[in-house]
Amino acid sequence: MLPGGTGDNTDGSTNFIPRMGYEALARGYKHVVDTIYSPKSYYERIITFLKEYEPGTKTKLKFSLLHLIALVRSTWVLGVKEKGRMYYWKLVAWTLLKKPKTFPLSMTLAVQGFHFRKVAQKIRAPFTSGVPGWSKQQS
Repeated sequence: MLPGGTGDNTDGSTNFIPRMGYEALARGYKHVVDTIYSPKSYYERIITFLKEYEPGTKTKLKFSLLHLIALVRSTWVLGVKEKGRMYYWKLVAWTLLKKPKTFPLSMTLAVQGFHFRKVAQKIRAPFTSGVPGWSKQQS
């Protein structure tokens, strides 16, 4: 273990010297992050989850103007502006046709995926621009 770990899992630093080397570790980590948060993989996982998911007790959802605003804004971002919009619309169609009761949950998960992709961009940055302090740690 190395002293001075940041505890930040998005800055590219480590508090250990990996046996595989830092470059291999960084490439592997970047690949995992790119894969699990890609729109295709993420939306497919939501569908897989919803196929198995059975909501518990029937609760009456209260729909408000704020919910409508959130739906419109998220649809604009995820369904129009974002590059992975095709997978978003596939999720929307599948949910409405196969499991319409899970639609609010599917939209919540879609928005969370957008957040995860933004965090993943932050994670990728140190690996594409060189990780500060790695050259010192490798020697």
